[in-house]
Amino acid sequence: SSPPPLGGPAAGPALPRITGSILAGRRTTGCAGAPHAARLALGVRCAAILARLAQGSRRRLAPGSMPARGASADAPVWQSFVKGGLGDMGATLVSHPADVLKVRMQLLGERDAKRPSLRLEDYRRALRQVALNEGIRRGLYGGLSAALLRHSVFSTLRHGLYKVFEDRWAQRVGVVNVTARLVCATAAGAIAGCAANPSDVVLIRMQADGACDPAARRGYRNALDGVFKVATQEGLGALYTGIGPTVLRAVLITTSQIASFGTARAALEEGTSLRGVPLQLSAAMVSGATACLVTAPVDVVKTRMMNCHEAGLYAGPVDCALQALRTEGPLAFYKGLTATFLRLFPHTVALWMLQDRIATLLRHL
Repeated sequence: SSPPPLGGPAAGPALPRITGSILAGRRTTGCAGAPHAARLALGVRCAAILARLAQGSRRRLAPGSMPARGASADAPVWQSFVKGGLGDMGATLVSHPADVLKVRMQLLGERDAKRPSLRLEDYRRALRQVALNEGIRRGLYGGLSAALLRHSVFSTLRHGLYKVFEDRWAQRVGVVNVTARLVCATAAGAIAGCAANPSDVVLIRMQADGACDPAARRGYRNALDGVFKVATQEGLGALYTGIGPTVLRAVLITTSQIASFGTARAALEEGTSLRGVPLQLSAAMVSGATACLVTAPVDVVKTRMMNCHEAGLYAGPVDCALQALRTEGPLAFYKGLTATFLRLFPHTVALWMLQDRIATLLRHL
């Protein structure tokens, strides 16, 4: 018979007998006549079980609970920071043009009662402006340096801190369920959102610049130039414009992406025969759709506050939301929803697929 599976139910009871037989040089049941390589492999496997038991890394799961994050649960914490940042930065290279279009749509008809919603022609006109008139570098990929800077901070922290908080929860409580995922994602998203707000301000302004009159354009050369100019010309406080909706959106995007992805993956793995790439892709699609619907209203408020050219136009995020509601109606909070789907849906799918590939590479380092 083959040796018991790593960490399986039979590992504990069979462990003293197997390891004792190996150390004494005797034959274990089913191992008679086994070649030296097979015995060596069995010994290595038993040593691995001993190491895991000694470290106390096996988690207790209550009925209805889920493992922390699949195979990555046993990976070093630093890998979650690395793959989180690189995964989102790689996904940005795919989704950035749609993000530019989304920002333009969210600002279109701002505080204009005559344009409570967007038409298909609005999307066509904005896309022509971005792609044909502004070009690839300044249009479709305008603000890319700020997007990469933002994700190098925001995504690195939110994914890494989520892993830290999740591991701490598992150590103290022993069960990682949906509630645990939401709590961990909320804390990680709030911290990451605060840290990344300066780069977010510059990103929104760089993406919106092409739609402004030439005299009103800010003309940041890159992300660092933008941060420097905002700090020196408007003061350090300007780098934290819109921090309220930024943190709220960060919490919503983190809980909707991370928590829904983990929950969907666990449910699909248990209830279907999906495995590997199809499983990852299906869970990522659920995560992407959830994130789009949950974050759209807050994202509109955040974009308008960060891009505001008139000092004092909005007293705060609540005032911004109320002005939009009074002048444009409730549909204002879903302006650019199509572009949001075009951006966030493939971004989320690419994020989780890239993270899976990066995690595989890191495990072989």
